[in-house]
Amino acid sequence: MPENTPNRHTPCPLWIWAILLLGLILLYLLYSRATSEKAQEIQQDIQTRVSQSLLESEQASAVSATTNGRDVTLKGIVTNQDALASAEKIAKHTVGVRQVINQLTTGQQEVIPETAVTKTISSAKLEPMPAEFPALPELSAKVEAMPEEFAPLEDEVTQISESDAIEQAKEKFSQLDFNNITFEKNSAALTSIAQQTLDSAAKALLDNPSVRISVDGHTDSSGNPEINLTISKQRAKSVFDYLVSAGVDATRIDANGFGDQFPIAPNETKAGRIKNRRIEIKVKNGE
Repeated sequence: MPENTPNRHTPCPLWIWAILLLGLILLYLLYSRATSEKAQEIQQDIQTRVSQSLLESEQASAVSATTNGRDVTLKGIVTNQDALASAEKIAKHTVGVRQVINQLTTGQQEVIPETAVTKTISSAKLEPMPAEFPALPELSAKVEAMPEEFAPLEDEVTQISESDAIEQAKEKFSQLDFNNITFEKNSAALTSIAQQTLDSAAKALLDNPSVRISVDGHTDSSGNPEINLTISKQRAKSVFDYLVSAGVDATRIDANGFGDQFPIAPNETKAGRIKNRRIEIKVKNGE
């Protein structure tokens, strides 16, 4: 009888295993990239829809929203608890939102209590004029007539003072680099260097209380024009809120967003797009 011999299998060459391994790695990288891009699109879409809904709400129009994946963080100052709850409800009911992180605060106007000093002043009575000053009534009549005689001079002095304040503010603003007013990626949150620049701008405004300014937000032409317009308004509002929180009267600031309507450089290049994504602060007095 012939002797039985065992079957011998030829081992698979190493280069075949290497090709299979490289193929698996390539498939994993392609899948990871596609997943990351899709996640970014979803994140941007959620932020846009939440921000748009907040802007359309009377109580929550001053609230800013940032997204991290499908989680939404609300920041800003609202007038009362109802506005706070309304903003959170709007975010929670936006399709795609997983969690809402509410960092809103309510601002209450401080009421100064009546002190003993104010009570004393309000209840004080004027004593009769001593008899040793009989000429005072005539002097008072002359003093009352003086404002009419010197009114043109007073107006001229006021105009000169305001003009000096405007020029001083313009000079101070010319020394500031508003290119430093930048924001966190895909949000209207100010960076730390932007806050430093705005601190200097706020000081210039507080030193010259007659000066009024405009804060204009601009974007490049990348993406959807409606989204660009929304983002530019949100970022101008962030600058407005920061200056007001620093003590500047809100009536002195006019904040607007213009999207990609007014480029200052070609949008065809990366350098041009960076220049077009900007915040402009201008003195409005006399314009």
